Amino acid sequence: MDAAYLHNSVFNIEQKRREIEQQNKSFSRSEVKRWFEVNYRAFSKKNAFTCLCCNKPLIMNLTIEEGRPFYFRHNDESECSYSTNTRTYEKYVSKLENKPKKDSGLTIFREILQGELKPYNIEIERGYHFKKKLFFIPDFIINFPDSEKRWVIDYFTAINKDSRSGNYARHLAKRMKTYEAEGFKSFSFVDHSWISLIEETNIGTLLEAENYVTSKSHEDNLWDDFLKENVEGDLLDFFIKDTKATIREFNTRSIAYVDISNRLCTVLRFIPIVQNVRNITYYRLSSSEIPLAKALVMNDEKNHFVLSIENEDEKRTLFLKALIEKKQQSELGVFDKLDLSHFSIV
Repeated sequence: MDAAYLHNSVFNIEQKRREIEQQNKSFSRSEVKRWFEVNYRAFSKKNAFTCLCCNKPLIMNLTIEEGRPFYFRHNDESECSYSTNTRTYEKYVSKLENKPKKDSGLTIFREILQGELKPYNIEIERGYHFKKKLFFIPDFIINFPDSEKRWVIDYFTAINKDSRSGNYARHLAKRMKTYEAEGFKSFSFVDHSWISLIEETNIGTLLEAENYVTSKSHEDNLWDDFLKENVEGDLLDFFIKDTKATIREFNTRSIAYVDISNRLCTVLRFIPIVQNVRNITYYRLSSSEIPLAKALVMNDEKNHFVLSIENEDEKRTLFLKALIEKKQQSELGVFDKLDLSHFSIV
């Protein structure tokens, strides 16, 4: 457990450790440990640290090995949902995530979320602090005041883990179903290093695991309606032939990628065109890149994050115009394939 109550305030021992290391870059691990012994060991001996979940006294554990976290454990070595959830979460992160990247990313997510949601008196807590045992632990849980409504946020850094066996894809499928069963509204963000897209053709690839962290928004439904109404008959046949699609129905989805070092969020809107054994070929309909701080603003209805440009009517019009022009040029035999580089969907 990385946090405890101390004098009616939450004390995060790992956050404090990183802070001390940052302020004293010359400190060795043993010197950092000694600093905690001098400043906080007496509180630990006096049972001043208590559990966020069960209020039992906690003991401060200061590991000497580099890379291992400082942590709390129950004085009587009992278990509660906090300690159990923490162990489950740490096992998952060590096995399936890039821990250094995830740790730095979650620090930025928390900083932004606290700034954006503070005016609404919304509580942001780490998923393992949830006062109920969970089988899948989100990175953050957002609790709304005077409401049972809860949102969960995950930042995935190594989406290709076990891609050959499909274990990670199954893990994410179960995770999302569990969130739904718990009544959580989930928001998933994937590290931008996993974007695989050919800009000239708007065609890219999603791993099966990535597909489980896509979403279906109101704007995606508007794209479905637009495509079904306007891309039909000969135009649909041309689109299928041009993209080599084997999936004829339109099912627009969205996926959010995060460039954490530059604090940017890219929401990519696409339709699957080919289902392969371990991945999906997709056609990008649109994409938008905005600051992560803007993406994590709540919309006017307070039922979703903004994430991207909310109205894409102009992009839909430009998409249809470009597709029709490409078909006409193909029929005239002027070009085998019209270069659509003039059509910007970003």
